[in-house]
Amino acid sequence: MDQTPFSILDTPKKTLNQKGKRTVNAKTPKLSLGRITCLLTVCADGTKLPPLLCFRGRPCGPIEKKELPNASFNYPKSVKYTVQMNAWTDERVMLYWVNHVLTPYVKKAPPGIIPYVMLDKYSCHHQGTVEQPIKSLGVEWDIIPGGYTALVQPSELASPSKIA
Repeated sequence: MDQTPFSILDTPKKTLNQKGKRTVNAKTPKLSLGRITCLLTVCADGTKLPPLLCFRGRPCGPIEKKELPNASFNYPKSVKYTVQMNAWTDERVMLYWVNHVLTPYVKKAPPGIIPYVMLDKYSCHHQGTVEQPIKSLGVEWDIIPGGYTALVQPSELASPSKIA
C-alpha cells in the first residue's frame, strides 16, 4: 500500500483555440478543493483493493457528514472516501484504511492464507495505534525504506505455485 498526492488545481499548461484569437476560455476547479491523496493497495496476486480517496476537509465537518455519505450518487461505489485537514495521510486516515479497505479483504482471504502488507517508512504507517489493528487481523507486515515501494516485487511465498 502506498499513497500519492493529487492536486486538482493542476490545470493543463497548454490550451488550444483558433488561429488569431486573443483569448482562450479555460475551466478551472474551485480553489477550496485543493488537494486529494489517493491510497492504493495491490496484492501480490494482482488483486487491487478499493482505492481510498482522502479529501481536504475538517473531520466530522460538513464534507464528511453530508457530502461523503451521499458519495455513491456522484462517485464510484467501489471507492472509499475520507477527509483530513490537509488531505494528508495521518493516523486517522490509516485507521480508516485498515477498517474499510484491509479488514474486508482479510475477512475474505482463503483459509490458511496469511496476508502480508508492505508499507514504507512514512511515520503514520508504523505508529502503535496503526500497528495494533493490523496485527490483530492476523496480518504480517514490514516497513520498507521510503521510496522503494515502486521496486517491490511479489515474493516467492505469494506465488500461486507456493500457495497450492
